[in-house]
Amino acid sequence: MSQREGIDSFATESSGCENQAGSAHMSIGRDTLANLVGMVVPLATTLVTAPQYLRLIGVERYGTLAVIWLLLGYLGVFNLGLGRAASQLISRVAPGDGDASSRIFWTALLMALASGAVGSAALWGLADYLLGSVLSMSGGNRDEALEAIPWLVLILPLLLATSVVSGALESRHQFAYLSGANVVANTATQVVPLVVAWLGHAELPTLVVAAQVGRVGILMPLFLRCRTRLPLIGPPILARDQIMPLIRLGTGALIISILNPLLVSLDRVVIGTVLGTSEVAYYSVVYGLASQLLLVTGSLTQATFPRMAAADAAERSRLASHATRILLALITPLASLGALVVSPFLSIWLGADFALRASGIGELLLVGIWVNLFAQPHTQKLQAAGHYRKVISLYLMEIPFYIAALYFLLSAFGVIGAAAAWALRTAIDAPLQMLIANGLTKPRVYAISIISLSMIVISTISGSFLSPFSGWRPVIAVSVLVISVLLFREQASSALRLLSTSRTRAGSHLT
Repeated sequence: MSQREGIDSFATESSGCENQAGSAHMSIGRDTLANLVGMVVPLATTLVTAPQYLRLIGVERYGTLAVIWLLLGYLGVFNLGLGRAASQLISRVAPGDGDASSRIFWTALLMALASGAVGSAALWGLADYLLGSVLSMSGGNRDEALEAIPWLVLILPLLLATSVVSGALESRHQFAYLSGANVVANTATQVVPLVVAWLGHAELPTLVVAAQVGRVGILMPLFLRCRTRLPLIGPPILARDQIMPLIRLGTGALIISILNPLLVSLDRVVIGTVLGTSEVAYYSVVYGLASQLLLVTGSLTQATFPRMAAADAAERSRLASHATRILLALITPLASLGALVVSPFLSIWLGADFALRASGIGELLLVGIWVNLFAQPHTQKLQAAGHYRKVISLYLMEIPFYIAALYFLLSAFGVIGAAAAWALRTAIDAPLQMLIANGLTKPRVYAISIISLSMIVISTISGSFLSPFSGWRPVIAVSVLVISVLLFREQASSALRLLSTSRTRAGSHLT
């Protein structure tokens, strides 16, 4: 995954998307790589800049700035899922039909600006209560944070508009352009405030404005890209016949975007409740490392979503099936090797005592991440078909079970019980997602999945019970690599060839 040549060897795919210059041949491999770069670079930038922030503006002010960013992220709920809805609907429009795509785009954009205005009004009215009563901060930081609110009020509608413009570009497979823009925006979000603080302006209102320069600045380049790639025709118009489809799809996407993070972060809340906040640190650090594999899964599923949205039911199933095979070939060796190296890595990075306290957590989380790869393409398949209600119903059924499992396993086994509960939830979620998406009818990956599961189990047991620097770890690691090459070479090549010949049929109707 780290080599451009390896990804670009994915055969190019005719996406069916044409701009004014003619047909554009899109590679799922390049799109996946672009998405991955867009996710990894901001993470690396944060790791580099965080110590400098702490030195220049102090722990409390940096924490307050982080809370403001978090608050701005939560206000993204006022987007109403319009970015994903616009991407889904425009994907179903024939590339040459600029009039239809323009009607969807302008309607979604105007709705986002309107909902952003509502969000800004809510922020203005609740800011004093949130910063004064809900959050604990010193008087000086609270006053500075309140002074930053008017700037956030002005910025929020523009940020929501950016999500619609990005969704429209996703529908035309402009992932490389989006990734580059997001890298620039996210890097500017981290670096520009740091430069401003270094110049002596460390007050929160200035830092907040500086942090949003990049995010607001990419709106115009993205919009200009939309004009040529959709293309946009005529003046802005609110098409009444597009409002309800956008609301229906957007609401489903919005609810899932709320429930998904809840399932992801619920474990740390329950750990803090049952065992205390000190135990959260051990779990959070290991989870942060293990969950980086989810970037690979997310990058591929994001690249395939607009293709699924533009396809018929049979093509969506084929895309989901072969995306699963690709993820199986990618995640199995990475998760297996991760289970072997997590303990020695923690020993070197944070010390033997930390590694001992966190023993077993990383290994179980990696098992859960491996199981999760089976669910993600089929979850995307359901959403691309507009079946949000099925996914939402499943998530709502899982939440009470997951909470009960967390409380029981934490009480019985300590913090490692949270990792066991997370892995157990994915083991239940994955087959259910595949079942409701009719993804269990193709048994071609079953045999290879059993071998892969054996590799994961052996690596997990070895990682949990061998001493951190046992000589058996590199022996098992080499075995994993050899088996992976033999096992997945043909599987991956076959799946990628099939994906590369996929021609999505734009203009198909919502099911």
